[in-house]
Amino acid sequence: MTKFDHKVNLPQIFQKNKLSILPLTRRSYRIGHYDIFKEIKDINKKIKNFQIPNNIKSIDPKNLYSETSVLHSAYATGMLHDLFNIENNDFLIPTISGRMSSKNFEFNIINQKSGKKDRIEVNNSQIEIDAGYESKNELIIIEAKNFKSEDFVIRQLYYPYRLWKSKIDKKVIPVFLNYSNDIFSFYVYEFETLEDYNSLKLID
Repeated sequence: MTKFDHKVNLPQIFQKNKLSILPLTRRSYRIGHYDIFKEIKDINKKIKNFQIPNNIKSIDPKNLYSETSVLHSAYATGMLHDLFNIENNDFLIPTISGRMSSKNFEFNIINQKSGKKDRIEVNNSQIEIDAGYESKNELIIIEAKNFKSEDFVIRQLYYPYRLWKSKIDKKVIPVFLNYSNDIFSFYVYEFETLEDYNSLKLID
């Protein structure tokens, strides 16, 4: 009842009053005048062609039926290696996915009604990571959608980002992946300020 991945998913009463909701724990939430979404702007994309290796038979590129199958395909074809300029002799290993606890952290978010920043405290909220890939110096966290999206909720990248920034000393890179019409669109971001929810910036 509180999982709204896109602005259009918000209940009518939320849309009418410019409200949104964020999880604080596994049982509590904060409702406020927050812009929790990131708009995906149409940009001129550089298209590259990739193929499934001939020896891979369990991935059907004409039937990527789930977000997981999209991610497996992106990894098997070498898209992720290409995106992050990782040579074949350097490792990029799938390491994390699924549900886990966010642990405890605090952050600031802009209150659109007051114009000020509110302080939010998160305590062991449940998060879900579609996929995480570790290289020599980086951990790449990907949120994937197998349909065209106009926006996404920043929380799906920010909560996992905060968790893994506190656990490892490698650079953590948040990525949103859109798969639609046989095109994989990767949006590589960074949070310019660790404790600022709204500091998400598109890098590539």
